Amino acid sequence: MQEIKNLEIKILKGEYRKDEKQLNELLSDDFVEFGGKGIEYNKQEIIQALLNENNIEWDFRDMKPKNITDNVVMINYIAIKKENDSITESLRTSIWKKFGSNYKMIFHQGTNIIKNMELGTKKQPSFKIDFPKIGDEVDLAPMHIQSWKETYVNPESGLTEEMVDEKLGHMLTNTDFRRNTISEAIKKPDEVLYRVVRNNGNQIVGFMHGSKHEEFNELDAIYLLNEVKGSGVSGKLMKEFLDWIDKSKPTRLEVFSCNERAINFYKKYGFVKTDKPVQIWKDTLPFIEMIRPVEEAKV
Repeated sequence: MQEIKNLEIKILKGEYRKDEKQLNELLSDDFVEFGGKGIEYNKQEIIQALLNENNIEWDFRDMKPKNITDNVVMINYIAIKKENDSITESLRTSIWKKFGSNYKMIFHQGTNIIKNMELGTKKQPSFKIDFPKIGDEVDLAPMHIQSWKETYVNPESGLTEEMVDEKLGHMLTNTDFRRNTISEAIKKPDEVLYRVVRNNGNQIVGFMHGSKHEEFNELDAIYLLNEVKGSGVSGKLMKEFLDWIDKSKPTRLEVFSCNERAINFYKKYGFVKTDKPVQIWKDTLPFIEMIRPVEEAKV
């Protein structure tokens, strides 16, 4: 962990920031960065930008690395940028992957922290349901994993954070499936529904995925971080989903049997448990099927 912190600090404010050779060594060839304005940069673009940077001082606080898999580490922190007489802060996330005996950065993102200009304090939390864009799959992966930890890591489920990392850690390095799903939602909005939830710092804090099939509709997923729960966003997502489905067909979903809050939420919208035998997800959590009959869709 300390090795990753040292590498991150050297790129942020140390000798590596102006060393083209070191930057080439530390950034993977397929490195990608999403800047504060949502612009995507590749390895060479970032190296050139760092080499051209002048009269800027960087600092940081709250740097927290965390193992995702045996050879992948995610690190989060707040970067402090001092330029002329102004100071700005941004939330930073980097993902480092081990290649042989050396770590290389494969992903980085910066999101500006928005402050109330009059009061000098952070805005109260607010959330926006938004259309996804290509590139969101990178942010969705760690958010999805964090949602699992907040929802399912408890004595009742028997699930630990280490088990979640083991079962879902692949999402961080293999984002092709989610990227393809977002692409399908963009190209075929009548067949695939995808929405992301962003907070007032433009961070993704939730998502919903729905799909239409020959014989039924499916609510594939709704995941929200704890900061969103109780805000009314889940109800708005469900309403949008139910307005979108083919109302001549039933709608199904699967939910973990230990998630009573979610089960009760779905019941409010006409979903009922079926007699389908309980299934076990990856030898850990049991899940059940719920169906919203066509009759309910007509109400």
